[in-house]
Amino acid sequence: MPRTCLAAVTRQAATLPSIEMIELRDPRAGEVLVRTRSAGICGTDLHFAAGTFPYPMPTVLGHEASGVVETIGDGATWVNPGDRVIVCDQTLCGRCAQCVSGQMVYCTDKQATQRQSDRLLIDGCPGRQYMGVSAFAELMLVDENSLITIPDGLFDDAAALLSCCITTGAATIFNVARPRPGAAVAVFGCGGVGLGAIQAARPESCR
Repeated sequence: MPRTCLAAVTRQAATLPSIEMIELRDPRAGEVLVRTRSAGICGTDLHFAAGTFPYPMPTVLGHEASGVVETIGDGATWVNPGDRVIVCDQTLCGRCAQCVSGQMVYCTDKQATQRQSDRLLIDGCPGRQYMGVSAFAELMLVDENSLITIPDGLFDDAAALLSCCITTGAATIFNVARPRPGAAVAVFGCGGVGLGAIQAARPESCR
């Protein structure tokens, strides 16, 4: 039985989204329905909205979000209704060679992409879910493996930033720059990604 919710629907690149009612199907095996609490606007969202990166339209953008689990599908064991979570746009299977070797971003499970093709109904027709999340909506239907639970003391808006920009900035330090202890690091631009890089480069400054 599809569930209806309000969402910011992008129908055409380089145009403003419109607030409309969409439908989400019920969670299937390994899927979770999450009520959105907070969502950030990532630079990646803006690129897709502008048409810099072509994407099937109409769709619901947004991939940096926090929320509360409402319903879980069969076989979901990682989260329970009522859990506070953040979403991740990297859906992983946890079984392929890339996943078990710690390179989950290169997961070869093509079924994850296929599941994104019929989760949203816009005007009664299937719409391609954006990056497996489509966070600019009251509800998100995602893979359980795309969720991370968060503690009660963490505010929803701050938690949403951990979903993408903070971890992106930290990854530039840990996985790309890899500065040695004592090295000087210059970060140009102190938005969410820049602050994440600063925190990773000098973690003691966060205490």
